[in-house]
Amino acid sequence: MEFEERHLDVLQNIEFAIISVYREDKTLADSNVIRALDDIIETYASEQKQREPRRSKINDLEMTVAYRIKAVCQWRLGRQPLTEPSLRQLEESTRNMAPEKAEKSLDTVLACLKRIRKSAQRWNKEQGRRGYLGVINRHIR
Repeated sequence: MEFEERHLDVLQNIEFAIISVYREDKTLADSNVIRALDDIIETYASEQKQREPRRSKINDLEMTVAYRIKAVCQWRLGRQPLTEPSLRQLEESTRNMAPEKAEKSLDTVLACLKRIRKSAQRWNKEQGRRGYLGVINRHIR
């Protein structure tokens, strides 16, 4: 089974967090998303290696994206409930899931973040400034 198939739920949850910001603020660009993902990947990779993360250098819009992505990741890691109103519907999608399927490992969440970053970079390169956002906006309800 492919990585995307095994972790589709987590990938979609993270992309829902990203697109929720874009739907509120159309100035968001793929580059903002990529920087937010880089920031979160650094945070979780640092945690994994038990070291302090580098100081964040993202702007306010990127911080909003990072905050929502991290809220989803923390929830999928089983560390905290989803309290962000724009993300509440995600809880409904996993309510009937067995807890061991809903909660994911740090390795899995980190791999999903990296996969999404790779996708954002590819679509941005192929379709321009909002290529990635355009693609996920068409596929996420």
